[in-house]
Amino acid sequence: MRSHCKVRSLLIKTNTTSTALPNKSYVINVTPLLKELILASTLLPIDYEKDKHANLLVGLLLEELKRHNSLNLLLPWPQDARYHNICEYLIHHPFDSRPMGQWANELHISTKTFERQFVQLTGISFGKWRQQARLLYSVEALNEGLPITEIALNYGYSSHSAYSAAFKAFFGQRPSEFINDKHTA
Repeated sequence: MRSHCKVRSLLIKTNTTSTALPNKSYVINVTPLLKELILASTLLPIDYEKDKHANLLVGLLLEELKRHNSLNLLLPWPQDARYHNICEYLIHHPFDSRPMGQWANELHISTKTFERQFVQLTGISFGKWRQQARLLYSVEALNEGLPITEIALNYGYSSHSAYSAAFKAFFGQRPSEFINDKHTA
């Protein structure tokens, strides 16, 4: 976690529930109701099955988890050192907008080879990776309360509106809504 947060882990035996949950780690937006259900479930004994109230609480918690879509907050990193170094550089210099062809030239390969290898290593295109990296790392600046226009320019966007449009397309809400949700949760 790159910014201040609270983490709660839920360990759910998949064979004890009929609720279809993913069998891999994922991140979801925690609503106020879900937050309270998680906190309440941490107070339950491990053998809660004998308690009707606890069973109802856990059942509602599982239903709420099932209703939430996974957020795309995982950024795939290439294992190849050459590409890893480029990605590491871009994380620290998100405003760098050099085209893929220039990065390919630095590796002494063609643009097509660069893109093909990047997709093989990460599962997504270089352009999509750079945009996701900019958006994901910009959340830290939003949490710090920096002005949205400043964040947009610092993270490689030409304007507040360009950043807001990309943010909404990726996260499903505008940066201002994200900030408001953070303060009301």
